[in-house]
Amino acid sequence: MSEPSVPSQPAPPLALNGSVRKPLSFLQKVFRGEFLLLTRGEQTRLALMLLALLALLLWFLFRFIEPPPPKVVRISTGSASGAYTLYAKQYEQALKKHGVTLEIVNSAGSVENLQRLDDPKQKIDLAFVQGGVSTAAQHPRVEALASVAYEPIWCFYNKKRFDSAKPPTRLSDMAGRLLAIDAVGSGVHAAASQLLEMNKVPTQGALISPLGGMQAVDAVLAGTLDAAILVAAVDSPAVQKALSEELGLMNFENADAYVRLLPWVAKVTLPKGVAKLDKNLPREDITLIAATANLVGTTDLHRAIMFLMLDVASTVHKKPAATNAQTEFPSERNLDYAQSEESKRFFKSGKPFLEDYLPFWLANLVERMLLTLVPVIAIGLPLLRMIPAFFSWRGYAQLVQLYDDVIALEQQTGANAAAKSQGLIRLREINDHVSRLRLGAEHHMNVYNLKSHIDLVQARLNAS
Repeated sequence: MSEPSVPSQPAPPLALNGSVRKPLSFLQKVFRGEFLLLTRGEQTRLALMLLALLALLLWFLFRFIEPPPPKVVRISTGSASGAYTLYAKQYEQALKKHGVTLEIVNSAGSVENLQRLDDPKQKIDLAFVQGGVSTAAQHPRVEALASVAYEPIWCFYNKKRFDSAKPPTRLSDMAGRLLAIDAVGSGVHAAASQLLEMNKVPTQGALISPLGGMQAVDAVLAGTLDAAILVAAVDSPAVQKALSEELGLMNFENADAYVRLLPWVAKVTLPKGVAKLDKNLPREDITLIAATANLVGTTDLHRAIMFLMLDVASTVHKKPAATNAQTEFPSERNLDYAQSEESKRFFKSGKPFLEDYLPFWLANLVERMLLTLVPVIAIGLPLLRMIPAFFSWRGYAQLVQLYDDVIALEQQTGANAAAKSQGLIRLREINDHVSRLRLGAEHHMNVYNLKSHIDLVQARLNAS
């Protein structure tokens, strides 16, 4: 009688009554944690499932890692000759050194700038906005990066229309006067209206004129208006003309009250002679209130561009002016809109560490690589460490599967002769299979234990 052939893989375990013992399914083994009983094919299937899960995890990771910063950004300013456009031109020159092109888009002013930021179709990334024009609740898509300058609020008046012994010192003194507050829709009109309403001064009617800037100053000089409210820098042509012609300039005696009540208002002092030193204008120190010009952006503006804009702003706006000291701007004070997280980090810690030593684009590339590689390393390193453990586990799993067959064969003592014969054949197959296994030295003891138990079960079957 010839020896039975030895299969390359262990046959399914046979019960000694001749029936095939029903094995656990792949899912049953996985859910019950019987990983050592997985066949080679099932181990491959589980490995593929884990790889697919890892690939899905990495896809989500890369999905939320930000793309590279854009090379072109657009900023909405104001009139072509206004202060905001002058600021933007300085930004433009500074950004060129970092490989970023700044496109300057002129506008009618702060109100239109906010409208453009609210509308994604306008494709405006940044803007300068005068304080007091609107609120954060009305513009949830707008985030503040920094306040960059004071814009004094001037109330010039015709001295002939007021009692020289008691000049106006509060906006409530403008009640019943012919007053210019610029056109509806302008930032000046929005700020002036808010201030006047707080003082119970009507902002509509025949006494209110829509003139602004130089036209308003000329009307006050001509006597067709009693006063005009302007929001402009000290060196603006309209303010310079008003000071040169020595129009009356209201000294805000209750400036501290405005600062307490309005977050966008700051108290500033115009020192004697600071506007025109040769003519000693103004003739005395003047207390004014000022709106703050805010540099704002959309909520989806790239964080690297935010940091770069703030870094450039630190150079453009650090110079002293008539109403602010050196390095007072940019600042995180007097912001009308929600401050971006990048702005908070910038004022707390400065620009990203790498940008102190590398060009902007290279620093950003390294930062993005780190953002990508750190999670990959965090996931991949444990997997690499698991490879030797996996092979050790796989060898141990093969022995456990064979042990499982031996235990199944041992669980009968009173079987008939045919079943015993099948059991003994199966034990010889298992023994031959064990001899062909190529396992590491750590499994030698387990191999010889298994062979000993095979001999023991063979002896029991022969004895019974």
